[in-house]
Amino acid sequence: MLARMLIRTATAEDWPAIWAFLRRIVAAGETYTYPRDLDEDRARDIWMPSPPSRTAVATDPDGTVLGSAKMNPNHMGPGAHIAGASFMVAPEHGG
Repeated sequence: MLARMLIRTATAEDWPAIWAFLRRIVAAGETYTYPRDLDEDRARDIWMPSPPSRTAVATDPDGTVLGSAKMNPNHMGPGAHIAGASFMVAPEHGG
């Protein structure tokens, strides 16, 4: 049987779970070009941007955060309609 997953808008309460895997992924330096020593406050600013940007989480039925995605304008002004997106999956939940 396939496990059910909920994808929803991330809240401030989700941040500790996101930070737990985001910091490991960033520190590894294999997939993201963020500074490897990115501190938590700056990471939160990057990953949880204000609207019109959006951050989502995927959770299992128990509410465990499995991964996260963020969507944001990629450019300002006339290019603001172009979007960027980033995705991270907690390594222990990948596959």
